[in-house]
Amino acid sequence: MSTPAGTQHFDIALALESDDARARIQAQLAKHGLSVQLIANPKLLTNLKHEPAVIVLDTNLAAELDLGTLLKNNKTAQIITCGPLPTHTTSALGNSTQVWNLRSLEDGEALAMLVAKACVMHELAVRAAELEHIFSAGITTPQFQFRSVAMRELMTRIKQTAKRDSTVILRGETGTGKTTIAHMIHDLSERKNGPFVTLSCAALPKELLEAELFGYERGAFTGATQSRPGCAELAHGGTLFLDEIGDLPFELQPKLLTFLQERWVRRIGGRDVKHPDVRIISATHRDLRQMVQEGTFREDLLYRLEVLDMLVPPLRERKEDIRIICDYFLKQSAERRGESPKALSPQAQSKLESHDWPGNVRELQNVLERALAYAVGQTIEAEDCQLQTRSKKLDGTPTILAGMSLREIERRAIRETLEHTQGDKVAAAKMLGISLKSIYNKLKPS
Repeated sequence: MSTPAGTQHFDIALALESDDARARIQAQLAKHGLSVQLIANPKLLTNLKHEPAVIVLDTNLAAELDLGTLLKNNKTAQIITCGPLPTHTTSALGNSTQVWNLRSLEDGEALAMLVAKACVMHELAVRAAELEHIFSAGITTPQFQFRSVAMRELMTRIKQTAKRDSTVILRGETGTGKTTIAHMIHDLSERKNGPFVTLSCAALPKELLEAELFGYERGAFTGATQSRPGCAELAHGGTLFLDEIGDLPFELQPKLLTFLQERWVRRIGGRDVKHPDVRIISATHRDLRQMVQEGTFREDLLYRLEVLDMLVPPLRERKEDIRIICDYFLKQSAERRGESPKALSPQAQSKLESHDWPGNVRELQNVLERALAYAVGQTIEAEDCQLQTRSKKLDGTPTILAGMSLREIERRAIRETLEHTQGDKVAAAKMLGISLKSIYNKLKPS
């Protein structure tokens, strides 16, 4: 017999009266790759440093111990007992699904199989507790309504990353939910009670960006009528989220590198240094390694930022999530309006699932918003879902670029992207990979 894959990393606490029984069962479980922790004093079970996945008790100890308290202190642990339990114990447990009963602990094969099953239930209980925490924190967004393997793997990475205090970089296309992930990492970490401060590196010109990040003293420049802390100081004890880090001006990159290495900042116009305790999470849709090759992003800064690296999959790579995202969004929209939720027709669903979604979940939300406005009755039809493609004109004919100047091509790309984002210049800048200032400059009359 072999245990199910994935049980080898679980800790099994073995609390038996007989030393011989403990040694025998430990050897039996070890044969199947299970890590066993011997508990000489069963009273220690209520105060273990690390919660075990499974606790194995013999009949006498199960009767002596307060299993209700044991379960309360080990909320996801599974308990395996041997033989019938006293009435007062079974009454205290009620309908608990965490307690398993085996007729005899002598059958090593049966015990190992039951331990493996209990490990699986422990893992499910852990995941359920984590999701409950996420949703209780208010993190219920369309990006994280999913059933795909890719998103389940991402959730596992988020959980693992939250346990560390290292610098994190989130990579992914515009609209994939990088900001939401940054919030989730913060809310699942030990810094959850501290501030979460966001600074977009694409939204401000260089001079203002430096002042926002590091702060300034009174009189440091024209208009600085009073001292002001920067985002780095404001995030003390919590998380500083640097969105669109690829747009950080090259001149500011050494200063951010100094902060990451030395953990101190000096306000503009100031002499004193501050030592804020922050965790840095950054995000980008750009290829930073390519930017390093082009000389527009510092390699040493990239190494500091990508201690932990997470790639967020685009919607086109997880199309099995589209239906559940749509259902969630339509339900939320209906609740806000106090109406019954509308449903997608099979043809509308097929149309949405066949689209590549360059704008990802954000684009899907926009399409659904328009569909709700156009739909007649309670069903959204395919014709209500107006999709746009970036490579064609509005009349559906291919865009002809031959003979156009580069300036004309750039301005057309910007105008069509602004149509796609419904005039949102910040979103358009992110999709095009340019700064907001460039949007304004390139649209100026010649």
